[in-house]
Amino acid sequence: MEEQSSVVGKTKMETKYIDFHTHTRLYSDGGFTPAEVVEKSSRRGINILAITDHDNQRGYHDARQLAKKKGMILIPGAELTTPKYHLLALNFNPHDEKFQEFLEYSRGLQNGACKERVEILQGEGIPITMEKINAQFPYARVGKGNIRSVMRKDPECIEYLAKKHPGLSEKEVYFYYMGRDGIASNLEPRAGLAPQEAIDAVHAAGGIIGIAHPPKDIDEMEELELLVKQGIDFLEIQPMFKNDFPYHIYEEFAEQNGLPVSYGSDFHDPDMGRPMLEKGGENILSPKLAEILNGGFIKIQIKETREVLKV
Repeated sequence: MEEQSSVVGKTKMETKYIDFHTHTRLYSDGGFTPAEVVEKSSRRGINILAITDHDNQRGYHDARQLAKKKGMILIPGAELTTPKYHLLALNFNPHDEKFQEFLEYSRGLQNGACKERVEILQGEGIPITMEKINAQFPYARVGKGNIRSVMRKDPECIEYLAKKHPGLSEKEVYFYYMGRDGIASNLEPRAGLAPQEAIDAVHAAGGIIGIAHPPKDIDEMEELELLVKQGIDFLEIQPMFKNDFPYHIYEEFAEQNGLPVSYGSDFHDPDMGRPMLEKGGENILSPKLAEILNGGFIKIQIKETREVLKV
């Protein structure tokens, strides 16, 4: 009998490499300007980028023209601070005045917490002030990272800490004051947005919202279940930390709950140990994430090809 064959078509989406979690020194606690983040991401082969400064989206305006020249897509982004979680807002309308007011409100909450920490540090004798922080970061939402930067760079702080903690490394000194159990780390009550108000505000501005680095902030899976009920749209995976944290649990959760995953580096500066993502990894934009992103401000045009297979 003559063997019969049939032709099957398979649609394949163009591969786009993403990094949807980066920071700048102008608007939060990173090491580079928005333009420098775009430049370095472009060199690493990133096709679609989000600058997600803490409670701030101004980096998008600074860098969008350069991204366009580089052939990259830059989408609006911000990392919103709640008392327990960091939530990533993506592709909202960056001109939405109500959302801008919301970001300003969130920055105010965190700036107030920063002031409390500075007062604690001053009580320990450290010659740090809000004036020094604001002089170095005039446009940023300020927090622990900004305090660290001033402690590292301010001559008075350097001299004082060297005398008070002889023999300790800069990292050890920082963790003594600002680490997980540091003297000025854990404020009670913690300042921040309620997750539900953050989710509602981002959706009202036309964007999507997900949880950043879930292994860092999630203690029980019931917390994620509640965030899903409240309306989060995706979970973030940090590929470089998959050997250190059980990200497979969150990938399974996302699959079971019909949520796409996003990929981000949480890049701040080279000293932080969180390198930017690059071409060739698993950080590929999925059809599911592309679909929900395309309901927002920037429309992502992705070519599709149809492969013809003989079966």
